[in-house]
Amino acid sequence: MTIQHAIKALGKHGWEVRKGANGVGHKYIALKAGNRHEISFLPNGQDRPDQDVVCLKVRGLTDHDDIQSDYSAGSFVDTIPQALRCASDSGSVSPMILGAFWIVPAVWLLMHFAVLQVVASFGR
Repeated sequence: MTIQHAIKALGKHGWEVRKGANGVGHKYIALKAGNRHEISFLPNGQDRPDQDVVCLKVRGLTDHDDIQSDYSAGSFVDTIPQALRCASDSGSVSPMILGAFWIVPAVWLLMHFAVLQVVASFGR
C-alpha cells in the first residue's frame, strides 16, 4: 500500500495523519480524537506519496520505547485494516490475548490427565 492510499484509508475511518512528531521527519503518525492508540508508518525509500508503507505499528499513547531495557512499545502489523482493528477502542479483547487465557487451563487439563494415566497404570 502506498503512503497516499494509507493516508486516505486512515482518513476514511476518522484518523488524522501528520508527519513526524512536529511535522518533520519521515515518520507518519495517525491519531484519532478520543482514541488511546496511535498508528505510525514509514515510507520505503524516499518520502514521496507513491512510495510503499513499511514498519506499520500500533502503540498505546502512554506506551513508550525503552532503549535501556530493549523494550519496543506497540505491535507491528501487516495492513491498514489490521492496524485499525488493533487500534480500536471498542473494548474487545484481541484474539491473541484470549488465546493466552486458554493456555493455562488446557495445560492443567493435559497434566491432570497424564497423572491419572500414570496412577491408573500402577493399579493394574
